[in-house]
Amino acid sequence: MTERLAGQGFRHWYVSFDIEGNTSMYARYGQVEGFLHHPDPDPLPFTRWAEHLGPLSPYIDLLASGYDSEDAEARVDIIAACLAMVELESGVRLDEALMYSPCSALPIPL
Repeated sequence: MTERLAGQGFRHWYVSFDIEGNTSMYARYGQVEGFLHHPDPDPLPFTRWAEHLGPLSPYIDLLASGYDSEDAEARVDIIAACLAMVELESGVRLDEALMYSPCSALPIPL
């Protein structure tokens, strides 16, 4: 569906995390996409994890501090950082009521 909607001006974010502490983030701005996997970046040979950030590249310093060391990771909660990026980029306030509601999608008024 994202591929079909991804015209000029289309912006899409996806953040997920599991019980084992793995976090994934995907962003698409029109035809440009990027992704992040934490705590282990994708094991693509000869490709640094940051090269896959695409539209998330402005946040590379924040995200990199989650990979630097265990000490740095303890100071940067990757899930919180990803959700803050979505909020900042989209302008939609991700409050507690929204986060724990039964809805899986957020309707945005036109």
